[in-house]
Amino acid sequence: MISINSYIRRDANTFEPISLTQTAAANSAYIEGAIELSIDNTGIIGKEAWDYVDQLWSYIVDMATRLRCDQSASSYFPDQPLKLTFQKEPGGNIRVTLESDGASRSAMASESLFYVELKKAGREFFEKFIELYPENRDSYMDSLKGLQSL
Repeated sequence: MISINSYIRRDANTFEPISLTQTAAANSAYIEGAIELSIDNTGIIGKEAWDYVDQLWSYIVDMATRLRCDQSASSYFPDQPLKLTFQKEPGGNIRVTLESDGASRSAMASESLFYVELKKAGREFFEKFIELYPENRDSYMDSLKGLQSL
């Protein structure tokens, strides 16, 4: 099972699911939020790894599209020293790893299921953000196109 959820960070300790978000953040260039990603009940990314959520989603889409041609793809978070890696494994699987301060969390998922869930969660995220932040529409549309290519 793969679970991917996105949140807007409203204050120091409050995260609002994007599905419930009705109002945009004040600064559309730096939108704080989080992505929760778990695979088979192993939490890979959590709210404690909050960052500029739309930028992070774009990085993840870019990684996934690169992974279609390469054995692995990785990226650091936009404003944190966290490294996310997608690695192809035998048997049609992908290992997802988050590294931070010498520690790492990792889990493996079916490649096809990973792409299905990533496309679903990414589409929900970017469609909502186009509604909330129309000034960023072009870059969000680029990410949606990337998701569709998976």
